[in-house]
Amino acid sequence: MPAYHSKIDPAGCQEACGCSLLPLKTKIKGPAPPVASDEEDIIDETIKFFRANIFFRNFEVKNGSDRVLVYLTLFVGEVSQRNKRLRISTESML
Repeated sequence: MPAYHSKIDPAGCQEACGCSLLPLKTKIKGPAPPVASDEEDIIDETIKFFRANIFFRNFEVKNGSDRVLVYLTLFVGEVSQRNKRLRISTESML
């Protein structure tokens, strides 16, 4: 079973260090273009595919949006680990 790749087309998006600057659901100005609130952005895709993609050792990066998906998946995993450690330390204080 192959890993899930990003469905967002990076064509027309700017690139920085091989990563596409993909549209985000935000009202804050920045380098990423805004996307409509009813459409799925790269953050939604990362959360949606996190459980499936975390188990793959190899991931074929096809374009810049896949590279962003990989980095965000690793970031979500790191945040999850830190949250787990925090939860364990607060439970031990009780």
